[in-house]
Amino acid sequence: VSLHLAPLSGQPPPPVLHGAHRPLQWREESRKEARTAEGGSKMSWFGQSAGLEDVAAQMQKQPPPSPPSAPPDGPSDGVVVAPGVRFSEKLWTRLGGQLQEGEKQKQRERLSSVTAFPDIPPSLFDATFRRDAVWKQRELRLRKGYVEHLESLQVQRTDDAQTLQDKVLDQVAGVYKLAEDEAVERLAKHTEELQLRAQRLRPTEPPCASQSAAVVTCYNANTTNPLACADVVSLFEKCASAARKDAVKRIKPVEN
Repeated sequence: VSLHLAPLSGQPPPPVLHGAHRPLQWREESRKEARTAEGGSKMSWFGQSAGLEDVAAQMQKQPPPSPPSAPPDGPSDGVVVAPGVRFSEKLWTRLGGQLQEGEKQKQRERLSSVTAFPDIPPSLFDATFRRDAVWKQRELRLRKGYVEHLESLQVQRTDDAQTLQDKVLDQVAGVYKLAEDEAVERLAKHTEELQLRAQRLRPTEPPCASQSAAVVTCYNANTTNPLACADVVSLFEKCASAARKDAVKRIKPVEN
C-alpha cells in the first residue's frame, strides 16, 4: 500500500517505502498536527455556542422585537434574529416571542378543518335534499289547504250571521206589523161601536113630551092652587121612569 502525504513542516517528504514502516518522527509530527487541528475546530464550535448563549440571554433581558420577515429567496421556516442567526418558532416562543400571523392563520385553518363537518356523499345529499323538498312541498300544500278551509269557514259564518240577522229583522218587522194591524183593527172596531152607541142614544123626539106639556099647561092654569096638578105630575113621573129603563136596556149590550 502506497501513501502520499503532504509535508507538515516544510521538510521534503521521506521516500516512499513499499512494504515497510514509516519513520517514527514523521508519524509523531502527523499526530500532533492532527490533534492541533481537532482542538482548533473544537474551540471554534465552543466559541459559536458561547455566542448563541450570549444572544439568547440578551434577548431574554430585552423585550422581544417583532420577528423580521424572511428573505425573499431564503427558506421561510424560523425567525431571523441577526445576520446568519435563525431561531426556530418553538425556541422563539420560549424566549418570549410571538408567532407570525401566517402561522396563526395556519393554526386557525387546521382547527377549522378539524371541527368542520365531514363531507357528505353527493348521492346521500341529493336523496336527503329531495326528501326534504318533498316534505316541504307536502307541508306547504297542507298549510295552504288549511288556510283555504279556514277562509271558507269564515265566509260561511259571515253568510250565516247575515242570514240570521235578516231573519231576526223580518221577525221583528212581522211582529211590529202584526201589532200595528191589530191596533188598527181594534181602533176601527172601537170607532164603529162608538158610532153605533151614538146612533142608539140619539132619540127622534124627547120621551114623555106630551106629559111634560100637560104638566106645564096645568101649572100655568092653576097658579094659585098647584095641588090640582098632582095627577098630571104623577103621569109624567111614570112616563119618565119607563123611558129611563128603556134607555138603560139599550146601553148595557153595547158595553158588554
